[in-house]
Parts: sequence; C-alpha cells; structure tokens
Amino acid sequence: MTGLLPIGFEFAAELTYPVNEGLTSGLLNASCQIFGIIFITSGSHMISVFDVKYCNTFFTCLIALGLGLLGETTSFESLKKFRKMSFPLTYRKTIIA
Repeated sequence: MTGLLPIGFEFAAELTYPVNEGLTSGLLNASCQIFGIIFITSGSHMISVFDVKYCNTFFTCLIALGLGLLGETTSFESLKKFRKMSFPLTYRKTIIA
C-alpha cells in the first residue's frame, strides 16, 4: 500500500490543479489519518459485537469500492492547458566582450 502513496499524491495534485500541492497533500494525509482512526475503532467494535468474518467482509467490500473508484476516469485540467500552450523556439544572442 505504501507504493501507492506517490501515485495518490500526484493524482490529487492533478485533480486540484490550481490549488497548491502542499495544501492538497496535507489534506490527503489528514484525511488518511482520520479514516484510519475511524476504521480501527469501527473494526474493533464490529469484532466485539459480531464476528471477525463480518468485519473482514465489510473491509473487503470497502477495498472493492475503493478499487472501483480508482478506475474512475477523470479529465486533467492541467494536462489540457499544457497541450494548448505553444512553445516557440527563441534564441538569444549573447555577446561576449
């Protein structure tokens, strides 16, 4: 799972293009910590009330939902703007005296 972190940060930076990358990655880290705490407490509660099998099924369904959302196609505004830009080749003459 750690190998997906750079991909997730780059994906989040592309989705929130005009916004600074530092803000995007900070919010992404904060939401990961909050959801981690929620999943740990809800998982321990589910194990104490129900069975481990139900907890595993619940988290497996969440992983399947996350993989489905990962495959969702989006349009990257920064890539569209980059393709529209023109890059003229200009040279400056430097005179060395």
